[in-house]
Amino acid sequence: MKPINSFFLFLTAICLLVSQAVRSEEDKRADRVLFNENFEDGDPKGWDLMGRGRAKVTTYAGNHSLNLSKKRSAQVTVPLKGFDGVDITMEMAAMSLKENESCRAELSLNQGKTWQTLLKVTPKMADGVTLHSKTARVKKTANLEKIMLRFIANGGGRANCWGDNVEVLGRG
Repeated sequence: MKPINSFFLFLTAICLLVSQAVRSEEDKRADRVLFNENFEDGDPKGWDLMGRGRAKVTTYAGNHSLNLSKKRSAQVTVPLKGFDGVDITMEMAAMSLKENESCRAELSLNQGKTWQTLLKVTPKMADGVTLHSKTARVKKTANLEKIMLRFIANGGGRANCWGDNVEVLGRG
């Protein structure tokens, strides 16, 4: 084999090794789904249900969602260890909300001591069909061990809220 061909083969092998090492490092940093819930199994397992009202998975047009009534809430804890940030997506629909009533998707970074509203569905938005969606990016989560998420109904006797399509995506 000529020395020039050997040199090019050697360079090609080095480039392949370097690209594999870079790809492996990128794979370690790739976004990863830490939590995903769409209630299609018909069961709200893993969600802590609290408050007054009903909580059950219902179906509309082939889609399953967690239905909460009155003052009921459902919350879940998601481990975060090892990620620099997360993207959180939650969806909600509502029906029969009166003035000053709402359905909310919330998150807590301090074990439930305080809650931040990610999405609020108001009476004007409450058509009983539309799943409203919101995504938030939470940066600098490397020191957080977990995040808490909840759906909460804040209404009277006829208020209905549906939570659905929750995703927590770890970054970095």
